[in-house]
Amino acid sequence: MLYFAYGSNMLTARLRQRTPSAQVLTSARLEGYVLKCNKQGRDGSGKGNIEATGLYSDRVYGVVYQLDPADKSRLDQAESLGVGYAQKMVRLTTPQGEIEALTYAALRIDDTLRPFHWYKALLVQGAQENELPRHYLLNLESIQAIEDPNQVRRQKNLMVIHQTTATNLSRGAIRC
Repeated sequence: MLYFAYGSNMLTARLRQRTPSAQVLTSARLEGYVLKCNKQGRDGSGKGNIEATGLYSDRVYGVVYQLDPADKSRLDQAESLGVGYAQKMVRLTTPQGEIEALTYAALRIDDTLRPFHWYKALLVQGAQENELPRHYLLNLESIQAIEDPNQVRRQKNLMVIHQTTATNLSRGAIRC
């Protein structure tokens, strides 16, 4: 099954914690949508969400993964299907052409919410890892974020980023 990740699941290590079968296929863009961090997270912060604008010039970039269908229930649970997000089929543009993939859109939004710094870091790291366009990476870096008051949760999530960075450095994948 094809899955379009546009939020923290763009970071492969993060998604593989949730769905071990995840394999990166390609980068993609979703036209006529914008990315917002206005999904009400269980932790009180804003999480990634796609909102339709109908404007062709609005684009959300992300990553298309191939998932084993047996992992779908694990992904649904991680995304709080039916409570946090609803599943949605979207048409994407990839370097290889157009495809359809499953993604998730928020059910409860609040435009006053901000993501935690670690969540923003997951977005940025995922975009870097998958070589999304520089202008989009700059947009992600400009997202206003807040500090997570829960130090254990903060450290747990930052650990995924640090492990990914260390692995990429050891492979020589990060270019300076």
